[in-house]
Amino acid sequence: MSVRNQYGANVTARTLDYEVFDADNHMYETPEALTKFVPERYAKVIEYVEVNGRTKIAVKGTVSEYIPNPTFDVVARPGAQEAYFRDGNPEGRSYRELVGEPMRSIRPKRWMMRTGFQWMS
Repeated sequence: MSVRNQYGANVTARTLDYEVFDADNHMYETPEALTKFVPERYAKVIEYVEVNGRTKIAVKGTVSEYIPNPTFDVVARPGAQEAYFRDGNPEGRSYRELVGEPMRSIRPKRWMMRTGFQWMS
């Protein structure tokens, strides 16, 4: 069933018998995820570089802003955008105001060590 939200956009309406708290299961990749397993001839295509004290990704020597925080060391808290996706941004708040206080990301390796999780071979 489709309904209009307060901004006039058509959205799919559905009712669930449970609360959804995470729809995309983010796991934040280590920097090596883009560099460790590429063939030798592509070894310098993706590089991590420092720009004004911040880590950025350079693609073929050009600094990219596509991923503004490619280390994912600090990220928005889970659910930080819930109100935005539910209600939009009628107050015109900035992205930082919308997502609130950041947190340190939970890296797969740290999570696996803490929980004892092991990948299947």
